[in-house]
Amino acid sequence: MDTVFNFLEGFWGQHAEFFKSLLLAFGIFFAGLALRRPLLRLLFGLAKRVGSLKKSGLLSLFGQACEKPVRLLLLLLAGYCAVAALRFPTDAQQAFFSGLSVQVLRMGFIICICWALAAFISPEAVGQGLFGHSIEKLGQTFCLFCSRSLRLLVVAFGAVLLLHEMGFDPSGLLTGIGLGGLTLALAAQDWASNLFGGVVILLDRPFAVGDWIQVEDTMEGVVEDVSFRSTRIRTFDNAQVVTPNSLLVSKPIVNWSRMEKRKISFDIGLTYDSPPERLAVCVEQLRQALRTMPEICEEPQVAVFHEFAESSLQIRLHCFSRLTGFADYMRLKERLNFRVMETVSQLGLRFAFPTRTLYLEKEEDGPAEGQPDPKEEA
Repeated sequence: MDTVFNFLEGFWGQHAEFFKSLLLAFGIFFAGLALRRPLLRLLFGLAKRVGSLKKSGLLSLFGQACEKPVRLLLLLLAGYCAVAALRFPTDAQQAFFSGLSVQVLRMGFIICICWALAAFISPEAVGQGLFGHSIEKLGQTFCLFCSRSLRLLVVAFGAVLLLHEMGFDPSGLLTGIGLGGLTLALAAQDWASNLFGGVVILLDRPFAVGDWIQVEDTMEGVVEDVSFRSTRIRTFDNAQVVTPNSLLVSKPIVNWSRMEKRKISFDIGLTYDSPPERLAVCVEQLRQALRTMPEICEEPQVAVFHEFAESSLQIRLHCFSRLTGFADYMRLKERLNFRVMETVSQLGLRFAFPTRTLYLEKEEDGPAEGQPDPKEEA
């Protein structure tokens, strides 16, 4: 038993300074954890106040982007201070752990900066920096494309710095990547053409995220995303179609979302026994109905007795709706249809449907001229 106590006493005597410093390191680390939340509140509270005073949305976005990276950085600083307080038994151990803590802190600092920049480079930040506070849909598409490109550059730059910090020479790696990229570029011509198509879409702006487009007669839907290689379109059957950008660039695109007004044109067929005076009153009342509906554009408005069809007298209505959304447009057409039915019913007219009259000619009893009578022959 005395031997054990003597061993412990000797071990404590040799490592007493280390254990004391270890207790101090734990105290520093937990104190850093306790102070982290008040420091975050103080820092970001000041940032919000400065942003509100300067009325800058970019400062608020930068503060939101830095919140999580700063939390990690404060944790790393607490760990670094704790390791710096340790006193190891030998100088070699002290130098090794001190150098390791410095390297981990530097790498963590690089990660936090790249993390904050990547989080800050959002479509909203790029849009506010380039277009101000009024970002239109075309600006959103441009900002989405630019933010992804800048984030990719930030991640690549951060990876190079981390490799350099870990002792690797990034120049050789970059040379190898360049040669490999040349080989891949020769083998991946389709990917390059899709990338070029994405750039053309960005510059030419045939559509934007959220637009309702139609690509020839094969595809129709709402644009959800535009990336380097492809465009995602949500069809009206709720299916997502991923289309290469090169295909979109090479085909005609109808952008229905850019309609300033939407056409309404249809024919009304009335029966042929309709009195002319009532037909004229019906046409005039339909013209008045078009003029009194505020959702219909003032010009052009056409309501005319159009033609004599096979089984009806045709009245043509032709106008344009200010409402271009599908649901609003269909509700307006419904109101107009009910108005037409009400007008026709009040005037005592009837809607025609396809009819055909057959006249049967009855043959005479006697034989035709020049033909013998069957009775006489009998």
